[in-house]
Amino acid sequence: MIYFLIALFIGTLAFVEVFNNKLIRKYKFFILFVYILFLCIFIGLRDCGFDYSNYQYYYRILHSDFWKNNADFVLVEKGYAFINYIMPSFRMVYIFFAIVSCTVLNSFIVRHTHYVFLTHFLLLGVLIYLYFMGQYRQGMAIPIVLLGLCQNNKFNTVLLIILASFVHNSALIALLALFVPKNYIKGRYYIILLLIALLSNILMTKLFSSYINFFPSFISQKLEYYTESEEGLRYGINLAMLLRLVVLFIFYKYKQEIEKDENGALYFNYYFLSMLIYLGLGFLPQLSGRGSIYFYIFETVTLSALLYNISSLKTKMIIFLFFISIGAYRQLSFFKSTDDEFLPYKNIITNIF
Repeated sequence: MIYFLIALFIGTLAFVEVFNNKLIRKYKFFILFVYILFLCIFIGLRDCGFDYSNYQYYYRILHSDFWKNNADFVLVEKGYAFINYIMPSFRMVYIFFAIVSCTVLNSFIVRHTHYVFLTHFLLLGVLIYLYFMGQYRQGMAIPIVLLGLCQNNKFNTVLLIILASFVHNSALIALLALFVPKNYIKGRYYIILLLIALLSNILMTKLFSSYINFFPSFISQKLEYYTESEEGLRYGINLAMLLRLVVLFIFYKYKQEIEKDENGALYFNYYFLSMLIYLGLGFLPQLSGRGSIYFYIFETVTLSALLYNISSLKTKMIIFLFFISIGAYRQLSFFKSTDDEFLPYKNIITNIF
């Protein structure tokens, strides 16, 4: 029930924000402040989510003078291990991650989107629940990377990506952003790149496995584990990719409206890069999914630019309803696939009663 109420509340605000912003303009940032505060409490005090017991186990091992060696033993990043070492309790680790993740994400949303509530709604199923309340190490890395990708100075971009990698090393894949053009390329080149990614998905499995040992030991150990545990699984050639192609078509059709925003074309290209990663590395699902998420979030930024600059109210309504439906579908699909890890919602207060 609580998840439904959150979606209903933010979804309603998103509609008002997009179509009659005057109704909430005066109280917009107060409402946003209350919502972020709620998220910090909702996430930080939870007693549910992916790998909850595993993270408790990690804390017991890492909250020790031998945290560096223990970090290597459980294959976690030194930054995450250090946070566990200095925090007085496992609960404080969760609260710290919740506060940093939510506030940094909101800072990115406020600076780079026109519709903050719409963006928050669309991120519930793909970021808030899955990462902030589940795989929360990467959940903290993602907002830090997002801020890095929006820097005008490449040195600052690299610095923030490296900082994020101390919490989750998958953030290093975001260094690909340094090669992303700021302007659109010709349409046929987008198609060619997608075809190359598809060939990679089909042909690269065995070749990639043979070169895993050339990576740094910490990364190669994780890649080897993922390769063995996910043998036979494949991302990229599925319904999710088809949906992304539909979204890409919509964005490309209205690319002139998107380009009216500063960096609009760049953010479109970031979204396209997420598709290349998701499809091209689909033979290794963990790397495909975790790697693409850093750029996939730019779907919401690109959508915001499109809705803000489009002139036709009818077209604006159709696109809005399409993406709201996608956001709702992703939330429902997420909870259907998580068994009892999130349902019912539990936190330290409900456990008392």
